[in-house]
Amino acid sequence: MMEPSIMVAIIGLVEALGVALIGGMLSRANKRSDEYRKKVDERETARVERDTALYDLVFATASGTEVLLHQAHGDHINGNVEEALASIKSAKAECNHVFNRQAAEL
Repeated sequence: MMEPSIMVAIIGLVEALGVALIGGMLSRANKRSDEYRKKVDERETARVERDTALYDLVFATASGTEVLLHQAHGDHINGNVEEALASIKSAKAECNHVFNRQAAEL
């Protein structure tokens, strides 16, 4: 069985790669008519908002992963757990809000 700290690090890496992949896929846009350009601009604005929310979530998760790795290493973590949990909950709620709002606009 794999050590928990290694699994946490792998999960964090997979999340970061997923965000990078999604960001790359969503950033492709062709230049066509003015009408199309306007839609592309609106999508780009929405993509930036989604990416910001996703990056905040990834970095909050990375902070939580760091706390777990410190604990696995035997370090004292004090208030870091509460701070990491609050950061993850906040970023997750914001990400959920952005995605739900944009999905409702489709």
